Amino acid sequence: MIIPKSLKVGGKVYMVDYLYNFSEQGNLVAQCDNETNVIRVRATAYSGEPTARQNIEEAFLHEIIHAVDLIYNGGRLKEDAVKQLAQGLYQVLTDNGLFADEKPPTTGAHGSGAATLGR
Repeated sequence: MIIPKSLKVGGKVYMVDYLYNFSEQGNLVAQCDNETNVIRVRATAYSGEPTARQNIEEAFLHEIIHAVDLIYNGGRLKEDAVKQLAQGLYQVLTDNGLFADEKPPTTGAHGSGAATLGR
């Protein structure tokens, strides 16, 4: 997954701080601040070890869902729903090779490769 420096959601542009250190809350991997339009992502655990790639990617998707929910749904999703959507979306994207830095599966139920999508 590519984590960009900024992300446009609706009419808002969120800056992405990928190397944020959550000194105020030790258990956070990511956070969406809708007042300042910043998505913060921690790449290093408090032990000094790198945060697992899967945890970073899923947490980033989780925060994107928070931003989308606020802009298009009035922020009505509960935290459990956001968590479940992020986990499900991450599984689908990962298992089907849909991240930009991963190769798609070479075989599937309907053919031998991925389709090229046009506009």
